Amino acid sequence: VTEPLVVYPCLPTQPPPQKPEHDGRFHLLTVSRLVKRKGHAHVLTALSLLRRQGLLEIFVYEIVGEGPEEATLKQMVNELGLEDHVVFYGRTDDKKKAPLYAGSDIFVMPVANDPVDKEGFGLVFLEAAQYAVPSITTNVTGVTEAVVDRETGIVLLDQNEERMAQAILELSRNTELRIK
Repeated sequence: VTEPLVVYPCLPTQPPPQKPEHDGRFHLLTVSRLVKRKGHAHVLTALSLLRRQGLLEIFVYEIVGEGPEEATLKQMVNELGLEDHVVFYGRTDDKKKAPLYAGSDIFVMPVANDPVDKEGFGLVFLEAAQYAVPSITTNVTGVTEAVVDRETGIVLLDQNEERMAQAILELSRNTELRIK
């Protein structure tokens, strides 16, 4: 019996752009289709929780992508009072995504383990790592091949919003861990 050979996708070899001058806000980024299983709503709820508790007040959550959940997510942003903290970019090409990755403090995409719509390898997590941006995600096959818990990010067991809020808070307060 021969072991299967796994060949992972590669990233461009050109160096990523330099990190831009920081504007003082904590920057979170998600790049994905706007579908329920990608966890955008859970991130919004976690951020709202942190904001209401006064634990994270100066931040921006940048969302790149389009999909069927866009209207629902925008309504949720309004209901949670996060209008000044969330930016939707829609479909964006690689040239426009590069500075968003470079300017981010964390990449966050808490994927659900959907029995039908399976997560692939998780290339966006490697793109974030290419820019030295740690990720917060969930323990889903494919994703855990791209994010190593406590080395390239934080891997949560599931989409629990309180644990996600704690992971966001930990990385927002612990610059040394974020850089590591």
